[in-house]
Amino acid sequence: MKRVFFWVLVCAGITSPAFANSSANYTYLEEEVKARLENMPCLVAPKYNSIVRSYIMAYLVRNPENSERILGRSVLYFPMIEKWLVEKGLPNGLKYLPVVESALNPKAVSRVGATGLWQFMESTGKIYGLDVNWTVDERSDPEKSTIAALEHLTDLYQRFDNWELALAAYNSGSGRVSKAIKRSRSRNFWKLQRYLPKETRNYVPAFIAATYMMQFYDHHQLNPSYPSLDLQLTEIMKVKEYLSFFRVAQVTDIPLEIIELLNPSYPRGFIPASDKGNFIVLPKRVMPALKDYLVYQESNHPIAMAALEGVPISWDDARNLNQDQFYLRSIYVVNEGDRLEDLARLFQVTELNLMAWNHLSRPQILPGQELTVYHIKAVKRYLPETVMPAPVLPSLAPKPALSEGPALGVTPLSEPFVKGKYLCYRLNGMETLSQIIEHVEVASLQDIIELNNISHGAMPKPGTVIKLKKL
Repeated sequence: MKRVFFWVLVCAGITSPAFANSSANYTYLEEEVKARLENMPCLVAPKYNSIVRSYIMAYLVRNPENSERILGRSVLYFPMIEKWLVEKGLPNGLKYLPVVESALNPKAVSRVGATGLWQFMESTGKIYGLDVNWTVDERSDPEKSTIAALEHLTDLYQRFDNWELALAAYNSGSGRVSKAIKRSRSRNFWKLQRYLPKETRNYVPAFIAATYMMQFYDHHQLNPSYPSLDLQLTEIMKVKEYLSFFRVAQVTDIPLEIIELLNPSYPRGFIPASDKGNFIVLPKRVMPALKDYLVYQESNHPIAMAALEGVPISWDDARNLNQDQFYLRSIYVVNEGDRLEDLARLFQVTELNLMAWNHLSRPQILPGQELTVYHIKAVKRYLPETVMPAPVLPSLAPKPALSEGPALGVTPLSEPFVKGKYLCYRLNGMETLSQIIEHVEVASLQDIIELNNISHGAMPKPGTVIKLKKL
């Protein structure tokens, strides 16, 4: 599997044991770094050489802003990755691999097309059960791609019985590693690496450097750039019906930017219908609103749809949202015997949440220490029958005969026509897609969305001819 991992090797100009970063007024003390690295817990035997040093320099000195973003993203993805590592009986240190692969960015795409946190090529992703089509790319689904990656890594470790070799094979394929073993007559990565492609020779050193940065960033003046509370405190739910991001935004009052960030595997702005179900992730405080809406929709409650007809959504930049209006901040004083993992369970958050909120680089707390904890002020609900008047709704009114003219409260609908290979309909600007489907009775909502590539479920302009069905 050919991929290009995130950090580019930078070797030029590194000749001195100490390197100054004038912009940050920071000095890289090589002996201290070397001492920490050689004693740190690591999936592979930590080795300090010029290549490892170059990657550490890239993290700490050359690209500190990128490193701070990576550290911030860890609060989103490490708890999930750690859960699956425990589930599959794999070492915790594997969680640092997507730092190398994608900088913990599920939307990352390499120049050769590898995609997601774990940088799957399409062919390998499909082998491990990841769907890739025009409506969904599960390589960008953090949880599904993590499960697939850990299955792939399990297979590689069972083949080579060595994590250095398994990581090298993850980068360049088992065949290249097997050939290197034969040519070198050794199973020691450091002895056979010269028979591997340059990228793969540098892969294990890059992993060691990433492990060091994630464990010792606080010794190097790096401050994690943590995402908003709406991105940290989330909930996941499976849905089987078609659901547009536009509709989710209407129901929840969540900006599209946040919905897209939390659901990177749906490139078309909607979740396609699926008998096995697809996952949607939202801020925990608004998930009840979506559940309410889906209950109304599933029971064919007419108000669920009608309450949203013509309702605009908020297009405010998600980064400008005032989190204080949604969350309460409280202080907990640590008692004797308290452990951070126990407090995380008590407050129904993750250890990394508590560490982020309290600027902790390690999960260590002391009696008397004050911990900041955030709680949801109130969950959002969707209860249209309590806020809607009692209008005459199109779905409740009898269908009028076309010769009788429009009935009160019913949008007059034109007749479909044939154009080329399709049955089509010309929008008059007053009807909704639901009314068209009810009137014509030949298409589903998802058929119309897919045939016409309608973005975020937004209605096209009046006069637009839309395809209903291929004849």
